[in-house]
This record gives sequence, structure tokens and C-alpha cells, in this order.
Amino acid sequence: MGADQHGRKNGEDQITPRLVRTSAPVVAAKSSHFHTLILTVWVLGRSQAVHLTGEKTGRTNPEVHVSPVAVDVGGVLDPKRIVRLGKGVHNTSIILDDGRVFAWDWKDGLHRVDALSGYHVESYETGFGSNVFLGHSKATNGQV
Repeated sequence: MGADQHGRKNGEDQITPRLVRTSAPVVAAKSSHFHTLILTVWVLGRSQAVHLTGEKTGRTNPEVHVSPVAVDVGGVLDPKRIVRLGKGVHNTSIILDDGRVFAWDWKDGLHRVDALSGYHVESYETGFGSNVFLGHSKATNGQV
């Protein structure tokens, strides 16, 4: 995907890697078909320009961006608490040290994955119509 001067898709294909200058260290990265997550936090893909308020965001720019855009997480998600990244075809996810899962997708922007709120999640991946996670029930406090 090509990009204009603002990093938005302009219809011209370009597969050359782009240099992203940042003083923040990159400690992890995940990529899938339509999303890439670089842990600093920068996100590329469909509708990643979001602002988090509470535990859900609104999309501020629904266009496809092929150049990284910094994600404003509104002080709710401390990047130092992110312990794992997950990916899917149309989304990217992060897992916090307390087991909560947040995902970015093109429809809802950044949001908490409420279906997993009863679990301390260690790993989470999605695919075409499928999700898989590794974790334990908060109700049993890790006991099987």
C-alpha cells in the first residue's frame, strides 16, 4: 500500500520497509494480514488512529494507514504493563500484566475484550471466525 504525506493509503502499492524514528525502545512486534503492532505503542493498519477513554475508544480516523501512527491510550494503558502481543487478520491485541486483554480492530478501534474478563489471560490470538486464549479463571485463582 502506498501512502500520502500523512501516512494514509493512496492506492499505490509500496512494499519497501519504512523507517520510523522514535526515541522509545521497541521491545516487541507482531504482524498479521491487516495489522502490525510495535510495542512502544505504534499501530499500523485499518482504523488504528484511536483515542482511549475508559476501556473503549472511538475511531478518530477510519482510513487505512501504512505509516505508523502513535496510539494515544489516554493514560489508561501503561505500555510498561504490556506483557504480550497477539494478532489476528483484522485486529491486534495486547495483554496486560493483570491478564486483561485489549484489542484494536477496524470496526471498534481499541477496546477491552469483555468476553475474557473472567480470565487471567496469558496468550490470545484470533483468526477468521476463531479465537484462542491461554489463561485461567479468575474465580479459581489459577487452581484447576
